[in-house]
Amino acid sequence: MNIAQMCAAQAESFPHKSAIVHRDVSIDFESLHELVDRCAAGFSALGLERGAKVALLLEKTPPLVVSFIACARQGLMVVPLNYRLRPAALAGIIEQYEIDALVVAGKFLDLLSEVPRQHGAFARLVVCEPCEQEEAGALGWDKFLDEAPDEAPAVEVDDDEPFYLNFTSGSTGIPKAAVTTHTNLFFNTLASVETFGLRHNDVHLCMFPAYLHPHEIFYRGLYLGGTSVLENSLFPKSVARAISKHGVTCMMGAATLYERLLPFASNSQFDHKTLRIAESGGMVTRETLNKQFEAAFGIPITPVWGSTETTGIAVAPHAGEVRRGGSVGKAALHYTIRVAREDGSEAGEMELGEMLVSGNGVASRYYRPKGQVPDESFGALAGGWFRTGDLVKRDENGCIYFVDRKDAMMKVAGMKVFPTTIERVLKEHPEVDDVCVIPVEDKKRGQVPKAIVVRKPGTSVDPLDLKAFCASRLASYEVPKSFDFREDIPRSPSGKLLRSAVLEMYKAASIRADIADLRAQIDRIDVELVKLLNERARSILRIREQVEARGERTFSPLREEEVLRNVLGHNSGPAHDGTIEEIFRSILVAFKKM
Repeated sequence: MNIAQMCAAQAESFPHKSAIVHRDVSIDFESLHELVDRCAAGFSALGLERGAKVALLLEKTPPLVVSFIACARQGLMVVPLNYRLRPAALAGIIEQYEIDALVVAGKFLDLLSEVPRQHGAFARLVVCEPCEQEEAGALGWDKFLDEAPDEAPAVEVDDDEPFYLNFTSGSTGIPKAAVTTHTNLFFNTLASVETFGLRHNDVHLCMFPAYLHPHEIFYRGLYLGGTSVLENSLFPKSVARAISKHGVTCMMGAATLYERLLPFASNSQFDHKTLRIAESGGMVTRETLNKQFEAAFGIPITPVWGSTETTGIAVAPHAGEVRRGGSVGKAALHYTIRVAREDGSEAGEMELGEMLVSGNGVASRYYRPKGQVPDESFGALAGGWFRTGDLVKRDENGCIYFVDRKDAMMKVAGMKVFPTTIERVLKEHPEVDDVCVIPVEDKKRGQVPKAIVVRKPGTSVDPLDLKAFCASRLASYEVPKSFDFREDIPRSPSGKLLRSAVLEMYKAASIRADIADLRAQIDRIDVELVKLLNERARSILRIREQVEARGERTFSPLREEEVLRNVLGHNSGPAHDGTIEEIFRSILVAFKKM
């Protein structure tokens, strides 16, 4: 069953139950199904046939939900676009992924400025919400629905055919997209429902952006006949108000959001008693925050692990089971986890290894865009197992303990050091708001950890304090050798630390520092070289004077003598390479002709 069939079924079962809520507008299942049918008919009227790609450049609004489900009904492919990208990057995706139609929020039209107007997608451009800019040939959302035929042609959609392209969080070049099928989508949702024990009367609030696993915003509610709240603001007061106003029971968000919600737990203006599940993905949640949140809201933060390739959550604590500190839970139902050694064999209990994931929710391949040559990362989905690149340990109960990314591990004097281990410790410091640990080169130990720290507002913790804090909790080789302080650290919208961006930033700074050092070294060499060359010039002149004193003939032309004296008079400090070469050449010529 695909999501469009599910929408139709819920319209039959719960026609007047609220399906989605946006601001003060509530759309019941019957109305949602009717909107989906009209949108599907509209897509067909635009000439879109099975397999065509529809890009959605939208926030969490009803057109996002309606367009997504309508694409499933007609066998179209959904391509969620990241509205935080620059126009040139979006233009590259639209061209290389061969987009056939665009559904765009009016506020994002300017982001399409780099897309050639002759591109075929502009012939099928639907603009949602009022906008100042009138795009030639564009259809407004309401007009698009109003002018759609009464019925969309029936399309037999195979559950295993590609449905949407789920982009990875790659930060360079054209991003990679996992090909997600209707089956992948269904089983990921089923896994979440069964693993967490979700219910028909649950009210869901997903605080991740519309382009990041968009099905998680509304599919769980659709599956159960529950309600999904669409909220775009990340201001904690707005989120607290949404929880209180709509009686949210199940929430998804980054750890940083839960921390910012803490002050509102005791605010009598907001009622959070309905909240029973608070999922946190994308980053490690520090233990102090877990304790603070449970004390304030009466429920624990539920850590989860998921990825683009697994269509979302694949590891999580199971409902009713005892939670183990430091663990992100077990394999979600309908997923299988392996922990593999370097040689591919199964790792033992609590032995470090790479996590591999399989199941009906795992994508089978990446999409190959036009003109792109697949690199080795495309092999991560080969053989029915997704090689996550995450290093984990698994205990006797099957609980998974995340250690670090495989490519983040550093070697300090031959010892394995994991940045995440250090980051967890530093995050427990009461004056540390955020932290990223990266490797820097060291002549003695190969690599050493460096910590980039964001202080909490109004605090003044210094490197000595932090070094002492780490020294009492970490092995000596794990203690960061240096600390830098910044206003913020780059993270993805899901809260995932963008370590590669931090590394690139510091690598560029290191290169600039190296260049400055080399230039200073060249200047010092120039000074010494000029001194030596001047001394040589003086020696040549003294030889000439002594030869002339004995009445012997010299072979130094007057011009060379003039050059030598000029050298002595004007070259007593740093010189450019050209000047140094001229000095040397002049002296050499003079010496040879004497």
